[in-house]
Amino acid sequence: MSKYDAVIIGAGIAGLSVAARLGRKGKRVVIIDPATAVGGNSLDVSLDGLYYSPGPAACFGFEQNGPLRNLCSELGITLKFHHDKAPYQIVLPDHRITVFPDKDHTIQELSREFPREMENVRKIYRELLGVFNASKKSRVKAYLAERRSAKEFLAPFHLSRGLTAFFNVQALIFFGMPVASLRLSSLALLISTFPQTVNDGLSGLAASLGNIISGTSGTIRLGEPWPQLTGRSNIVTGVVTGSGTLEARSVIINTLEQGSERRWLIGIRPDVVPVCMRDTVVYLPDYDKPFNVMTMTMPDNTSGSAGNDLRALRVSFYGPESTTASDILLERICAIIPFLRNHLMTGGEEDLSALSYPAEKLPAHHTASRHELTLAEGCKRIKNVIFIPDRNPGLGQTVMEAHRLARG
Repeated sequence: MSKYDAVIIGAGIAGLSVAARLGRKGKRVVIIDPATAVGGNSLDVSLDGLYYSPGPAACFGFEQNGPLRNLCSELGITLKFHHDKAPYQIVLPDHRITVFPDKDHTIQELSREFPREMENVRKIYRELLGVFNASKKSRVKAYLAERRSAKEFLAPFHLSRGLTAFFNVQALIFFGMPVASLRLSSLALLISTFPQTVNDGLSGLAASLGNIISGTSGTIRLGEPWPQLTGRSNIVTGVVTGSGTLEARSVIINTLEQGSERRWLIGIRPDVVPVCMRDTVVYLPDYDKPFNVMTMTMPDNTSGSAGNDLRALRVSFYGPESTTASDILLERICAIIPFLRNHLMTGGEEDLSALSYPAEKLPAHHTASRHELTLAEGCKRIKNVIFIPDRNPGLGQTVMEAHRLARG
């Protein structure tokens, strides 16, 4: 039986970062993934000659001292970071706000949509910019901003539900959590700067991490079915693969949580896209369902080998929204692109099952109602198994969690 310090199931960015860091420490690690390339949920998808990006191309984490930037610096990965100059849109039930790289332009947008709250908006931006700048100059200030919650900071302003939703949907998409759960430092980052990206995208970062793993004591096994975990009591003792059983001190699962997301891939004619629509849109259809967020991503350069003139639209539905009936989801999209129903050219729902590790493959004896557990819940019951979701929302946060695991 082959022995490993860590078996990592899923080759997402977070899983790759753990393996690369452990490999640099001389630990014996192996990554297992049914896919044919590393990257997991961050890989582009090709369908009918169109290339679909994995979601909003830019994210927080590549900024100075951000978790993704630090990961690259630590491992010697050279990537070209840059601010995404393309504005994105926040669409609410009764508001539409374009967020610009220039925060003054964003404040003008908010002034138009929330005229009665502009004194609060200006004060929030001014104070958060002060927190951001002070944190860069003083470790004490940075520590205090990390300790204080965004909820505590925003409470005295008594924001309307529309303005609260404006901050909340961005927190969900960029940090993977509601604004009430953010640290003040993260809210200051969101307001004071703009998300960044890299020239080669996340797939380039994944490939670089894969090369580092292969060059150390790590092994990457692609194209293998998801392994079965076996064990006794609340400890996993074996990872059963098609070529034998592996013994692992710890198991890290870095895959998409089943049922947490649905994605549609749609090829549409450029003249169907509304003039006012940006390439990235974040849509909250209902204030009473703050976690039912939809994102629409439509990069400029999406033509594939087919050489057609369609644009590739990738729509992601998060949270409870992912279980909604398809006709209702189509209505959500048509609320942003009204004529889509009459001009739908190509597309379909993306099969995400290959990106999700089945909870049924956890050790059978941990609970009689195993099939009713989510993967995250099942992993919490096992001492040496850790689940890190492979998700694009909050990628920087998951990489930070992966870093803590590698240090421990």
